Amino acid sequence: MNKHEMKMTEEMKMTDYVEVTTISTFRIRYMMRKDDLRALNTAVDPTDDELTEWAIQQTRTDTAIDEFSQVWLGEQIVSTRECTEDEMVIAFDRDNDYLKEWTRDAKIRWVRTSLNKNA
Repeated sequence: MNKHEMKMTEEMKMTDYVEVTTISTFRIRYMMRKDDLRALNTAVDPTDDELTEWAIQQTRTDTAIDEFSQVWLGEQIVSTRECTEDEMVIAFDRDNDYLKEWTRDAKIRWVRTSLNKNA
């Protein structure tokens, strides 16, 4: 083994974690009564197509509209990578900034026990 291969072998021994990044997908349905949509703008007599567009706009704004139903469609794996414990802690802090005050040991303990939480 040359020096480069030995260094790579040593680095591989230091990769203590596997990171898997996924996207969780939901099908969410909203239901709106046409008369309620018309009441949003009484100055216009909208067509059915315009009412549909208004309904779409309601789901895209910060307007409070309750979902009608939801179905989880699953997770898709986006990427994987190996990382060291130091890299894991950096990722932990970046992704969970509200937990930055946790000690390093608490972060490591949480990650190490997460695999067995559903067992």
